[in-house]
Amino acid sequence: MRFRLVFTLLAVVVSQAALSAQTTPSPDPRPAYLDLRWDENWSYLRDQSKRSDYADPLKYISLGRDGWYISLGGESRTRYEFFRNATFGSAPNTPNGFIIQRYLFHTDIHLGPHVRFFVQAQSGLEGGRVGGPRATDRDEFDIHQGFADLSTAEDAKKSVTFRLGRQELQFGSGHYFSASEVFNVRRSFDAGRVFWQTGGWTWNALVGRPVEVNPGIFDDSPDHRQAVWAAGVYGPNPLIKKGNLSFYYIGYEHKLAVYDKGAGKETRHTFGSRISGTRGSFDYNYEILFQTGTFRNDNILALGVATETGFTRAKWRFSPRFALRSDTSSGDRNRNSTTLGTFNPLFPTTAYSGLIGLIGASNVVDVTPTMRFHLLRKLYFLPEASFFWRESTVDGLYSVVDSLLRTGKLSQARFIGTQVSAPFQYQIDRHFSYTALVTRFYASQFMKETPPGRSVTYFTNFLTYKF
Repeated sequence: MRFRLVFTLLAVVVSQAALSAQTTPSPDPRPAYLDLRWDENWSYLRDQSKRSDYADPLKYISLGRDGWYISLGGESRTRYEFFRNATFGSAPNTPNGFIIQRYLFHTDIHLGPHVRFFVQAQSGLEGGRVGGPRATDRDEFDIHQGFADLSTAEDAKKSVTFRLGRQELQFGSGHYFSASEVFNVRRSFDAGRVFWQTGGWTWNALVGRPVEVNPGIFDDSPDHRQAVWAAGVYGPNPLIKKGNLSFYYIGYEHKLAVYDKGAGKETRHTFGSRISGTRGSFDYNYEILFQTGTFRNDNILALGVATETGFTRAKWRFSPRFALRSDTSSGDRNRNSTTLGTFNPLFPTTAYSGLIGLIGASNVVDVTPTMRFHLLRKLYFLPEASFFWRESTVDGLYSVVDSLLRTGKLSQARFIGTQVSAPFQYQIDRHFSYTALVTRFYASQFMKETPPGRSVTYFTNFLTYKF
């Protein structure tokens, strides 16, 4: 019965996708809609001769003065999920799977080059999951973003912008500070931010609090248990052509952080740098972070490294890309020491463990060979296999939302498990995309010695629409 439901839903979504692809072809080579919708710029559509899409009239609505306009946009995403042995067997299974939905709608108001208002509403819904919604599944209706920009100059290359209000934030590649696109409910912050551009360099500084997501209507509020402040710079790498370079600092405070070592007040300082770019057929993305600070009355000393190196052969059949991704984050090495060694990923994505999101980014070493095949003009196949170890056998295992999953006190085993994933992505047109994924996580010795430690099977597919 459960698989009949899965494949029925899959067939319905594919048929809808095929119908959309037939009835709304999109030869328009314009950029795709962004994950960070506030970063889009639709001012070029004031020239009506450039409008070729049915949504273009909504993307630029003139207010009667030069540079004054409103841009409307939104997103719907309906996602089916099925787990067998959810959370390694510690959570109840939902025999026929469950549905989560996300709806976003924004209004972007530009009053000339100096003043801007951006408001985005979000609704995250869940239905059918045994045990109810997870922490990132449900937020019936709330203001996800609502900020004002004041900018000093018309030249975007030499401008200073002050932003105040509720907003999404991202640092570096988004591994450690992101809006968490994978989650059903996206992350935002109540913050003040200033960013300025000089030539090719962009400087940032901010202070704020993460927004605490509550499941009801208009009940989200700043999380007064946590605070964040940060600064950074991003621009072209002066030493490597076609490369980028960034440096950043992130300060973080949590009034009650929980680690395998215990619980207490945490003040953490993260210093990070990232280089990325392309060189011939190769692409690369390397990021390193050093953390210090205090936990309770003790010191913090932790390290995180994330790397990905890819090689693409565009002229081969299916234009394959082969890559190796590797992430290392330190764990605590001595329970009796006055120094905490557990790396804190702060506000991460699920980049470490994919859409299944089983493993967090603390005290983990993972190595992931990946491949990408361009099967059809709009269809990609992206198989990968991940191998997970504990960096320290003294420390425990953490989730993608930074909670302690398993203590490290019951096992000396280092190997956590192997995860094999087979995702398909189909970009139907500019507005519709479809993703399907099957994942199997093979639990290894550490999971079995800290029961329950069952292997996990996961299937998801979702249809996303943006305008």
